[in-house]
Amino acid sequence: MAVYEYECPRCGYAWEERLPMGTPTPTHCPDCKGRRVRKVFSPPAIQFHGEGFHVNDYDSHGRRVERATG
Repeated sequence: MAVYEYECPRCGYAWEERLPMGTPTPTHCPDCKGRRVRKVFSPPAIQFHGEGFHVNDYDSHGRRVERATG
Protein backbone atom coordinates (compact mmCIF):
# COMPACT_ATOMS: atom_id res chain seq x y z
CA MET A 1 0.00 0.00 0.00
CA ALA A 2 1.13 3.53 -0.74
CA VAL A 3 -0.19 6.94 0.30
CA TYR A 4 -1.16 9.11 -2.66
CA GLU A 5 -2.01 12.83 -2.55
CA TYR A 6 -4.65 14.30 -4.85
CA GLU A 7 -6.02 17.78 -5.50
CA CYS A 8 -9.05 19.12 -7.32
CA PRO A 9 -8.20 22.16 -9.49
CA ARG A 10 -11.88 23.14 -9.54
CA CYS A 11 -12.45 23.62 -5.79
CA GLY A 12 -8.91 23.27 -4.38
CA TYR A 13 -9.82 20.35 -2.14
CA ALA A 14 -6.76 18.20 -1.31
CA TRP A 15 -6.80 14.72 0.20
CA GLU A 16 -4.74 11.59 0.72
CA GLU A 17 -5.69 8.01 -0.04
CA ARG A 18 -3.96 4.80 0.96
CA LEU A 19 -4.20 2.55 -2.10
CA PRO A 20 -2.37 -0.39 -3.66
CA MET A 21 0.45 0.67 -5.97
CA GLY A 22 -0.66 1.09 -9.57
CA THR A 23 -4.24 2.05 -8.71
CA PRO A 24 -5.64 4.53 -11.26
CA THR A 25 -6.14 8.17 -10.23
CA PRO A 26 -9.65 8.81 -8.84
CA THR A 27 -12.12 10.00 -11.45
CA HIS A 28 -13.85 12.68 -9.36
CA CYS A 29 -13.37 14.99 -6.39
CA PRO A 30 -15.04 13.73 -3.20
CA ASP A 31 -15.91 17.33 -2.23
CA CYS A 32 -17.37 19.01 -5.35
CA LYS A 33 -17.66 15.92 -7.63
CA GLY A 34 -15.49 17.69 -10.24
CA ARG A 35 -14.07 15.35 -12.87
CA ARG A 36 -10.52 16.75 -13.08
CA VAL A 37 -8.39 15.34 -10.29
CA ARG A 38 -4.61 15.60 -10.31
CA LYS A 39 -2.00 13.64 -8.42
CA VAL A 40 0.25 15.81 -6.23
CA PHE A 41 3.91 14.86 -6.03
CA SER A 42 5.78 15.66 -2.82
CA PRO A 43 9.39 15.00 -1.89
CA PRO A 44 9.87 12.16 0.56
CA ALA A 45 10.62 13.01 4.17
CA ILE A 46 14.17 11.84 4.86
CA GLN A 47 15.86 12.08 8.21
CA PHE A 48 19.42 11.05 8.88
CA HIS A 49 20.05 9.74 12.37
CA GLY A 50 23.29 8.82 14.02
CA GLU A 51 26.73 10.15 13.46
CA GLY A 52 27.91 8.14 10.46
CA PHE A 53 26.87 10.37 7.56
CA HIS A 54 28.10 13.57 9.20
CA VAL A 55 31.42 12.12 10.35
CA ASN A 56 32.10 10.67 6.90
CA ASP A 57 31.14 13.75 4.88
CA TYR A 58 32.38 16.70 6.98
CA ASP A 59 35.67 17.53 8.69
CA SER A 60 35.94 18.64 12.33
CA HIS A 61 35.34 22.28 11.30
CA GLY A 62 32.06 21.55 9.51
CA ARG A 63 33.50 21.86 5.99
CA ARG A 64 32.35 19.31 3.43
CA VAL A 65 35.02 16.77 2.49
CA GLU A 66 35.35 16.16 -1.25
CA ARG A 67 36.13 12.57 -2.07
CA ALA A 68 37.35 11.13 -5.36
CA THR A 69 34.82 8.86 -7.03
CA GLY A 70 35.59 5.97 -9.26
